Amino acid sequence: MSSPSSTVEPAFILAIFKEASLYQRFLSHLSPASVLCLRHTCSIAHKVVNNFTNLAFDINRHFEAFLVHPIEFRSLQARTGTVVSGSNALQFFDRTCYEGSDMDVYVHPGHALEVGLWLIKKEEYTFIPHHSQSNMTFEALVAKDDVNFASPRSYKEHRGPANTRNYFNEYRFTGVDGVYNFVRIVKGNYKRIQVMLTKYNPLDVILHFHSSKSFDFHC
Repeated sequence: MSSPSSTVEPAFILAIFKEASLYQRFLSHLSPASVLCLRHTCSIAHKVVNNFTNLAFDINRHFEAFLVHPIEFRSLQARTGTVVSGSNALQFFDRTCYEGSDMDVYVHPGHALEVGLWLIKKEEYTFIPHHSQSNMTFEALVAKDDVNFASPRSYKEHRGPANTRNYFNEYRFTGVDGVYNFVRIVKGNYKRIQVMLTKYNPLDVILHFHSSKSFDFHC
């Protein structure tokens, strides 16, 4: 026979789950693993966690810190194979925001111009050359840096010039052909997006930069 205490519902937890402002604050202090474990405890927790994760991991909401048109940016990502990495990606998974952080955008060869011009025309960012770029325009720099400038490629195509260089061994450490800084002021805050022109697949460059293991996502 079970004891009375074993059948008593934890009223204080259920009370928290009835108020969105309370359970959102409560769940925000839990790790993703703990949130998932909580989700499987009961039907009420399952519903609450689903509501929380839909908000906490809303990529459109996350991008709004830098972009006025996050859905259009995601369409641009899908079309060009552009990947967001760096601390911005970490902040999304960690459900946090680092003050003064920027957004790193890695683009396939042939797509730096399209992505950069979209930021300028659609999001009203301004291209700011760094000292080594000799005050060149963004368009001129891309034409110089991007071997696929005239013919963008998709994920599974490679139209770079034929040569004997072993890029797979090189670009694990030097996989970026160009870095372009775009800035704008949003509500008094300085926002910066860095567009990284990669030699090959952006995901390959990112994984080689952040991992000591060898990955081959060559495409």
